Amino acid sequence: MTRTASNLLNIVLLHLVIICRAQAQGTFVNLDFEAANVPDLPPGQGGAVAVADGVPGWTVYIGLGQPSSMGHNTISLGGADVEIYGPQWPSDQILQGSYTVFLLGSFMSPVVQAAAIGQTGQIPPTVRSLQFLTQQPSFIQASFAGQLIPLVQISSSNNYVTLAGDISTFAGQTGELRFTGEPHGGGLLDDILFSSQSIPEPSVLALSALGALLLVTRFLRRRR
Repeated sequence: MTRTASNLLNIVLLHLVIICRAQAQGTFVNLDFEAANVPDLPPGQGGAVAVADGVPGWTVYIGLGQPSSMGHNTISLGGADVEIYGPQWPSDQILQGSYTVFLLGSFMSPVVQAAAIGQTGQIPPTVRSLQFLTQQPSFIQASFAGQLIPLVQISSSNNYVTLAGDISTFAGQTGELRFTGEPHGGGLLDDILFSSQSIPEPSVLALSALGALLLVTRFLRRRR
């Protein structure tokens, strides 16, 4: 295969990936937060940016309010906060790509508030589950049209865990998808993904982990 043909094939494959991902998102946009349009500033030199630039397509909620600005590469002193981190933010807090969102519910301010982002769209009819990355698996809530989505951890790495929730009952429906850092909680959020695959039951995940552990133990014993 010539270089020209190879490049053409790569371009076609890239477009197919983009089309498939767009179809999987339904009418939702910027689910990986890579559409951020913010200054390239190091930590400590960031500041407020417009929500429309920090998280295009999303609405920011602080308590019951909908501020027009959010933080970029800064740290809250205790109040509820929504930040867009990257690309110069420490890499261990950028879960995927160049940008990651941070949701922080207030824990020191006089008014206890949650911090959230939400977006209204249609979930594709073939979707069975919702997945996203975070670092603290119990500190972020996900909901659709005001209904909480029960979440389970399906995988982990050195830098993040992957949480998933069954949203098959919402397939084809239009409503607001919201991620919330409750008061005294919150965490990093990235790479939100709709999947046509059902999530395993917690018991199945536990049995799979036990089976893998037994196989590794057996392998190590044989090598000894």
